Amino acid sequence: MKIIGTAALLLVSTTAMSACSGASGRLSHTQLVDRANAICRAAGRPYAGDRPTQPAQFLDFLKAQVPAEQNGLKALEAVRPPKAEQSAWSSQIIAPEREQLADVTAAVAALQDAIGRRDRPGASVLVQQTTDRLDQRGAGINAYWKANGMDACLDSPL
Repeated sequence: MKIIGTAALLLVSTTAMSACSGASGRLSHTQLVDRANAICRAAGRPYAGDRPTQPAQFLDFLKAQVPAEQNGLKALEAVRPPKAEQSAWSSQIIAPEREQLADVTAAVAALQDAIGRRDRPGASVLVQQTTDRLDQRGAGINAYWKANGMDACLDSPL
């Protein structure tokens, strides 16, 4: 149900924002900030609480993240920032978000395999490696969000 609601909100937001974007279809910087914040608010926090450290709970955490990240990335890819900001948007948001989604998806498969084999040490290493990658990539993405006033994105899975 939440995914349907999020998708509907993203569609309404996209339609409303595209009506305000002018002839070029590109957003102004202010519209970009508003649009990014709306996308991030729609993504919400799909997993309540802090990021778990135990493999089975971490797997549940990642599984909850995937739909939010997929929907959010799709919405972010549809955004047309001002021409002067396109390169930064693509390199500092879209590319890292794609990499993050790929990492999360791969981590889900690897953790499922390790847990299925009852390889607790291997699963624990996967949790740490995934956490490190997510934190490193998240720091870069968050720097862009913060520098551009996209504060709603600082607490989202995007």
